[in-house]
Amino acid sequence: MATFPHNYKVTKENCVISVDGESFDVSTWRNYHPGGAESLDNFNNRDATDAFYALHSKEAIARLKRMAKKPTDMNTLINQPTKAALAFRDFRKKMEAEGWFNRKWYMDALYIGAVVLMSVLATMWSRSHPVIASILLGVAMEQAGWIAHDYGHGRGKACYVLNKIFGQILLGFSSRWWSNKHNTHHVFPNRIEVDVDIHNEPFIHLWFPQSGKDVWHRKYQHIYYPFAYAFLHVSWRMQSIEFAIGSGDWAERILIVLGYIWLATMNPIVPISAIFIGGFLVAIVVTCNHQTEEIINSDAPYCYVTDNF
Repeated sequence: MATFPHNYKVTKENCVISVDGESFDVSTWRNYHPGGAESLDNFNNRDATDAFYALHSKEAIARLKRMAKKPTDMNTLINQPTKAALAFRDFRKKMEAEGWFNRKWYMDALYIGAVVLMSVLATMWSRSHPVIASILLGVAMEQAGWIAHDYGHGRGKACYVLNKIFGQILLGFSSRWWSNKHNTHHVFPNRIEVDVDIHNEPFIHLWFPQSGKDVWHRKYQHIYYPFAYAFLHVSWRMQSIEFAIGSGDWAERILIVLGYIWLATMNPIVPISAIFIGGFLVAIVVTCNHQTEEIINSDAPYCYVTDNF
């Protein structure tokens, strides 16, 4: 199997992906892709079947099928479907037919209700009980992040709206920024120079740096990493603000501002503490579930199934 060249460059004239054995020219569409152009660029001249079905709604799937297409010469693809990938496709169809992908809205209501309740109590108690309010709001922000994450991957208008409420208002994160970054993470998890979620240098190194690129404080990161992790939400908020300013999306800007207006109604120590508490909790979960897994070199063979599971 051919390797995955991390330095492969594409232009708007040559972005062609393969789905279900058919080729689609997405050179123009890439500029309007809700998940960002980068994820399409990384699949130029590659089979994107498994990643496509994992991340797209029925409406998006139907839209792709209406685009101009032609049969793919599988031998020309940089990555060809493996036996594991073909078996996974059959398994996924079986699970979908059996209803495993259907939502249980009463569970959604439970999670949403818990976050809303903690947020309301934190707001009410921010001046009378700031310590308790800080902990409640911090946990609410951490849980809101996972809810926004799940609805960001969800399908339908309800998921779209809930992602905006929990992601932009409660957390101050840009949904478009998150989508561009996070979809790439799910498609190319832990792949050096592609998945930005594993690149925390120079503060945290997940692998030994190349000669000449090491820093003096790396040998102490086992001591200071909790402090660095607490800044996760601070970093994401700053990146979101920068993205929202440059994106021209006024609806997103307004929702983010509304979130900060809400935080401004509290005792300042509460939202400030909560942002650090929530960031730390999220960073610990992400590290245990993602960054402790195998780190994949950028030039390693690519397979969506074996890279993700």
